[in-house]
Amino acid sequence: MKNNFLKSVKYFLIGCLASHHLYGLSISSDDDYMVLKSDKYSITFTKQYEKEASFIKENLDDFFKVNDNSFTYSFDEPLRIVLVSNNIQVANAFSTQIPYNMTAFYNGGSSMVDYFGTTSWLETILTHELIHNYQLNAKKSEISKTLHKYLGNNFMPVWASLVPLWTLPNLMLPTGLLEGNAVLNESIYENGGRLYNGRFKALTNSLAFANKITPNSFINDTLEFPYTEGKYIIGGYYMSYLASIYGVDKVNSFFYNHSIHSINPFLLNETFYETFGVSYQKSFINFVQNLRKTNQPFASLEEGRLLATSNSEIYLSKIDNEILFLSNDLKTRAILNRYDSLTTKLTQEETTLKNGTLFTIDGKLYSSSEGFISSTLYKQGLFDKDANILPSSSGKAIQDIKNNKVASFEISESFDKPALYLDDKFIDFVASSAILDNHGAVYYFKQDGIQRTLYKDRTPLFSFDGYVSKVVDIIDEAIYFTSNTTYGSGLYKYENGNFFQITKSDNIISAKIIDQNKIIVTTINSDGYKAIELKDFRTYPIKDLPQTITMKNPAHFEFKKNIKDANLTSSKYNELEELQFSMLYPYYISDSTKGNTYSLSALFIDPVMFNMVSINVLKDYDSTVAGATYVNERYIPFELSYYNIKQDDPLPNDRGYFAKAKIYGPLFKNDLQVLSTELSHYKDDDYKQKEPTTVSLKYAYSEDYKLGSKPYFNYDAIVIGRNDRGETAQGFKGNFNHYLFGDTYFDLNGKILKDGTWNPYEQKGIKLVDTIFEEQKDLTNVFLEGLDYNMFVKKVNSSGVGLSSTFYFNKYFPVFPVSFRKERIFGSYNSYNIETSKKRTINEKIVGVELDLLFFHKLSLPLTIKYIQNDYAVNDKKVLIQIGGEF
Repeated sequence: MKNNFLKSVKYFLIGCLASHHLYGLSISSDDDYMVLKSDKYSITFTKQYEKEASFIKENLDDFFKVNDNSFTYSFDEPLRIVLVSNNIQVANAFSTQIPYNMTAFYNGGSSMVDYFGTTSWLETILTHELIHNYQLNAKKSEISKTLHKYLGNNFMPVWASLVPLWTLPNLMLPTGLLEGNAVLNESIYENGGRLYNGRFKALTNSLAFANKITPNSFINDTLEFPYTEGKYIIGGYYMSYLASIYGVDKVNSFFYNHSIHSINPFLLNETFYETFGVSYQKSFINFVQNLRKTNQPFASLEEGRLLATSNSEIYLSKIDNEILFLSNDLKTRAILNRYDSLTTKLTQEETTLKNGTLFTIDGKLYSSSEGFISSTLYKQGLFDKDANILPSSSGKAIQDIKNNKVASFEISESFDKPALYLDDKFIDFVASSAILDNHGAVYYFKQDGIQRTLYKDRTPLFSFDGYVSKVVDIIDEAIYFTSNTTYGSGLYKYENGNFFQITKSDNIISAKIIDQNKIIVTTINSDGYKAIELKDFRTYPIKDLPQTITMKNPAHFEFKKNIKDANLTSSKYNELEELQFSMLYPYYISDSTKGNTYSLSALFIDPVMFNMVSINVLKDYDSTVAGATYVNERYIPFELSYYNIKQDDPLPNDRGYFAKAKIYGPLFKNDLQVLSTELSHYKDDDYKQKEPTTVSLKYAYSEDYKLGSKPYFNYDAIVIGRNDRGETAQGFKGNFNHYLFGDTYFDLNGKILKDGTWNPYEQKGIKLVDTIFEEQKDLTNVFLEGLDYNMFVKKVNSSGVGLSSTFYFNKYFPVFPVSFRKERIFGSYNSYNIETSKKRTINEKIVGVELDLLFFHKLSLPLTIKYIQNDYAVNDKKVLIQIGGEF
């Protein structure tokens, strides 16, 4: 009998090499992209963003020259730039070396205008992301250059016996160095940046004086506040500190210097000594000491009544006589806080509202956020507790609503700067969030170089030098706003031509005014955000706002602005014609008892990631597998696979190849619910007559929160029908889990599947399988973890219950390559009632522990140890050890 387990291992390996999750670029299938190509780069864009593409084209060559000199090398392959369609309004961008040297920009940054503190979102993300391309594509080593020349941008090491060879050594650099350097560079082009935002100075100072900034915590990707954001912010200040001593060019040259380490990319101290003449640890300790010394007067707000704490930012809304806001622990549902301004009573309740500023429309509560509104549209707008968008708000970042007037940013027009509208009337391109007074006037800041000016409607009120400020409340003629202090961020008032600072605190980032003696403020602290009721506060008259000190790039590069005529020689984007080679990946493993295994995989993908081709060849001790997978997500997502399988000792009924065609995709989707369908047909390699056609319909509801070890609340149900050789099978699978307490979760599952025929010799029936891959191969298959071999049954009814709990005992190491971040213990009991020639019950019990291991300071890989007891298996008790996630 053929060893099905070994075959599954082969498929597992092929599947891992062939799989490439397409990014969210291609969820919008009706976009007509254009592409501009040159020797050094290509720009892919929709016609709507031709002006933005022109801006990039006119600046890119000069930007390359500046950074070629600063990073001391030039790209060895063209840079692919994608301006993503307006149908995907994410407030983000990304740079990647996989599948090749590319970057993608989304247009949703106007919703974060107060966060970034920049004059141009496009300039900021262009700088930040292209700096990542310079950092990570560096190849000083001849080994890396040679690997890239023949194999492309491999993200995994190519093994030469026991020696790993890295194409991209800098991929293994700590997150804080990569993101911190990008934040530094985004802040040197007279465009503002996060280093000019006082809230981040307040955060860094809070962490420094709480002794939470150490060489060890910075180098490791920990699970403590401020999470990944801290790598950007602390890293930015660290890189700024280094630049103040050695210069920006010297700091940037670090990355090319480090890329010499193509065999051991973890020699951080060696590169620090070469570049700066000092070890990483010593350098970082000096940085923290300098932080504390230069920011000694930093004053954190300690007084007042604490209303709520949150692990994500608190946005205050004033609606009638209430101040409303959400607080989150990022593990469970958000808490809706209602503060009654008349009674000062605070009430709290759970909610599924997205985090954001709250608004009430026709008695219904909404939050300003972003999310899926269909299977092909990801939009900004107002979302209710069911994650449904208010249709009239789609594509808008709502700023304020008062007396039936709406101030908003039109996202489609805001790729560079926020386009502010009052109802349907365009006001201006602005540089801050906006707020309305009770008379319908709109207040906002604009930026002209370093000068920042407050406007009421279109009338300027005052100016100062700086990049960051936002109006938070208007009371009569008094304008309350937050802006930088010398050591962080504070609350100010402008009234009758005079400035006042409210309290001397340096960590206030927002506020709402109740009356002259009472306010609610949001603060940023070393352990999260706080909402505080502050009474009888002191107000200090001041002459001017603190002076902003700017940094400049050594080459004095300035972006060319106001490019009016789009002079682009572009052509229509065709995803088939745009398929480009990504990488060739060789793999080899030696087994002293069974012989050698060789494999080679090639990947081709287009820059917008509409389609992908993976070609794979594998040869082991008893078979050869060769074939390809093609995936296209442009219109209706589909997948085609064909693999020829040659066994050295084939069985009589072996087909000799495996082929599959699949059409799939969501029919409905938002951030809580998905209704999806799948139609597939495959020719089975195990049995030449077997050609199942399967159709399924799945509904899933899931509340996932960033720090939860499992979904807070989840249930899904899938109905499956299959036809094979004229016989039908039907089935249902369902899962349910719910948060209980303290990161402890309860699980239930059930399955009912039956086939009209049962003949194990002809592989007819419901297949019980022992690998995840085999379950995914056919949705009517049922996975039993403790099974020794695959088997066929007429019918299976199963039910199961599980419990898991996560603990946060962590240990991080500065040099040792493995750290511990958290631990999860779990247990489950599953009972399978099966029917073959007779009825029987299989009971399976599983207990185990999963360790969240952090490899090389940044790679999270779970190590799972399971004890499985299956009373039907030959080996009824066994221990499994797994590293990595399930395929």
